[in-house]
Amino acid sequence: MSSIHTLKNLPSLLFCYILLSCTQVPESSPKTETLTVERDSTIANPEGESAFLMETGEQTFDSILISGKAVLIVELDSLEINQLIKFYGEENFYTATDDLIWYNAQLYSKLDSLNIPISNTEADYVLVNTLDTSFTITKDTSFSIYTYFLFEDGKLNRSDLFDLLGI
Repeated sequence: MSSIHTLKNLPSLLFCYILLSCTQVPESSPKTETLTVERDSTIANPEGESAFLMETGEQTFDSILISGKAVLIVELDSLEINQLIKFYGEENFYTATDDLIWYNAQLYSKLDSLNIPISNTEADYVLVNTLDTSFTITKDTSFSIYTYFLFEDGKLNRSDLFDLLGI
């Protein structure tokens, strides 16, 4: 009986694992000052991209200034979230995101206690300006409901939620 119950929850567990896993952005050469997370081969033609997260209509832009250690959270907008709900089903989506939202709240509490600022955006393209350089983040299909970036020591790196909780 318990194995049937476990198999019944397998899609929810798999979906939660997919949401929480982040792919690492490959290290660029030390001389490069721009981190770009690009859409695969269709970046020149985003309207033709077939991935369900990119079918959201108008592309949005944001510019953020960071002057010290900070965390940037790129969130999916409401249209992208609605597409995830349709893709995974309402019950699976809300079951998986419940834990993610709880861990995200824990991250806010921890960063607040350490006086590390957090910036949020739902934009598809984000220009992150620092005192020395700028970084461009382009939302792609690997982004989760919350995708985290840590700015530290002059570098902006995509980070895993659980790594950030261990700061």
